[in-house]
Amino acid sequence: MGTPNLLGFAAIVTLQNFGFSLRMPQVITHEKLLLDCSKEVSAFLSAARLLENKLVCCLLQFAYFNQKAFTGLESFLQRLDPFLAEWPRDVPGDNSATA
Repeated sequence: MGTPNLLGFAAIVTLQNFGFSLRMPQVITHEKLLLDCSKEVSAFLSAARLLENKLVCCLLQFAYFNQKAFTGLESFLQRLDPFLAEWPRDVPGDNSATA
């Protein structure tokens, strides 16, 4: 993801109907695995909001998970669900925001 200055500039200079998809930083998805990352998420969201209506979605891309990271799908979902429940309504990314 670009810096806040770059994202603000990109929002201004791109065509009106152009949309951006932003991938969450790896520190959130790979290093911290969605735990204790509120500072990083807040910084990401502050920058993402600069795109305003040109922000189409935010992507969570994870590394390969083996049994050391999560014992199975259920343990991963127990981590993911609370993270998504806290996702702000004004930032595209949570399916319920579009319902």
